Amino acid sequence: MTGSLRSVIIKLALFAAITLSLTGLLAAVIGNVQPFTRFYTVKGEFSDATGLLNTDVVKIAGVTVGKISGANVVIDPQTGEAHADVTMAIRKDVDIPANAHAAIRFRNLLGQRMVVITRDAIQPDAPLLPKSGKAVIRLSHTSPAFDLGIVFNNLRPVLNQLSAKDVNTVSNALVKVFGGREATVQGMVSDLADITQSIGARGPVISDLIGNLSGVADDIASHDDELRSIIDSLDKILTTLGNRSNDLTDAIDNLGVASAGTAKVLADNRPGLDNMITQLRAILNVVAQRKAELDAALQTLPKTTDALNRATTYGKWVNLNGVCVNAICGSGFTSKAASIDSVWMQAAGVQK
Repeated sequence: MTGSLRSVIIKLALFAAITLSLTGLLAAVIGNVQPFTRFYTVKGEFSDATGLLNTDVVKIAGVTVGKISGANVVIDPQTGEAHADVTMAIRKDVDIPANAHAAIRFRNLLGQRMVVITRDAIQPDAPLLPKSGKAVIRLSHTSPAFDLGIVFNNLRPVLNQLSAKDVNTVSNALVKVFGGREATVQGMVSDLADITQSIGARGPVISDLIGNLSGVADDIASHDDELRSIIDSLDKILTTLGNRSNDLTDAIDNLGVASAGTAKVLADNRPGLDNMITQLRAILNVVAQRKAELDAALQTLPKTTDALNRATTYGKWVNLNGVCVNAICGSGFTSKAASIDSVWMQAAGVQK
């Protein structure tokens, strides 16, 4: 009997020890207790730390690297604005860049929160935060918690207006629409995930684009008066054109008539135009063939005209008398009698 009781007591003690050990391990995991790990302190400034509690985890790339050790409200004496200073205990062997971003996210569906620290993609090689307990992640590099309570409170007026019958009608309609289209819906969700991932990978480019658009918008806003004047002028022009629609119609009709008349004139005179173009082509061919003589004549023409001008202007060395030019004759002459020989040249009193 004594041996049997001793065996029961030993088994009970082993069971109690194992149970207590497992309970302590579970408590350490749930409470994020790490008794044999060294930590250093990092403070984060958050505009809203709703739902964040002590011992909530701090993660980097999905790995737990620390826990929340405290939080307090700080009021700026100059601006009067308040923010939450969250104290985080980070493992000593983990380095955090000085330009890192910290955001409060949901840890699970129960509403537990956690702090997620990410590296800046633009400057990944930034210096590290000190491990002396004075490290601070500023308010400009943090994102506050997302409060579902505010969302539900804002949706309450909408939900109050809904009836169970309307909800059932919408649900049945959605079931009928998406029924049998699981593959299509899954492909659509996959495409949306790819688009979201692509947009996320181009975050800096999108940020620059938004910044450039903001600059353009500022420039446009600074020229508001000029734009208003241009728009008013365009409005007046359009109003005037609208009031003179009949005149515009008549002008278009007249332009059509003029086009038809021009086409008729060209058609009626096509033989003459063809003949003129043929003759012009022949003349141009002759000019092209005697290009060298034409160049020489043009080069000597200024000197020739200067010499002729001096000879006919000064003294009585050369006198030129034009009897008839283009069938217009001087007194006592007729166009029939006038010819190239009618040009009299007197040189030094000699008549030809």
